[in-house]
Amino acid sequence: MLESRARARTPAKEIHIIADNLSAHRTSKVWEFLERNRNVRIHYTPTYSSWLNQVEIWFSKIQRDVIARGIFASVKDLDRKLIRYIRSYQHGHWLSSRGSDHPAMGTRSLFT
Repeated sequence: MLESRARARTPAKEIHIIADNLSAHRTSKVWEFLERNRNVRIHYTPTYSSWLNQVEIWFSKIQRDVIARGIFASVKDLDRKLIRYIRSYQHGHWLSSRGSDHPAMGTRSLFT
């Protein structure tokens, strides 16, 4: 992935990558890549700061809003509910698996 991004950039522009502290992001291949591509910078999030990682935040929302306490008749049913959640989220709807009986929520659940 890094190689294709570096090739696609305008030479005068810098590429900034934000990564967590996973050991795969600190291998010799990564360091060699950075040596060859001086305009690429990797910024590491602090250890124990998953709340800064947007991917982890997204999966946490899916876990909380769809999967936790969900009832799924099959993998296909789970897939359908996940896709519905993602599409609703992309359209700016704030939905929750808690349903309208939860004081903080004014919408009915679409995911349980």
